[in-house]
Amino acid sequence: TNKDLFVVAEFMAETKNFVFETEESISYIQIFNDAGVLEFQLPVMSNKVTIGKGIMDTGDYKLGFMINGSTDIQFTSVSVK
Repeated sequence: TNKDLFVVAEFMAETKNFVFETEESISYIQIFNDAGVLEFQLPVMSNKVTIGKGIMDTGDYKLGFMINGSTDIQFTSVSVK
C-alpha cells in the first residue's frame, strides 16, 4: 500500500471487503486488471471507501485513487485470491 496516502488500508475477511480511508476526500477510484485494462471507475466523494471483493476476479489489480485538489493519481496494488 501507499503508506503516505492511507489512514486505513485493509481487507476485512469477515465481510470480504477492502476498506480504504484517506486524510483528504477521494474523488474517484480506477481499478485496472493485471493486463493494465481499466475495469471500473467508481465515484467516491468521501475520504472512506469500501470495495467488495466480489467485483474482482482472482488476480492482481492496480487501484488508482484521485484525491480532491490533486492532479496526480495515487496507485496501490491489490491481490485477490
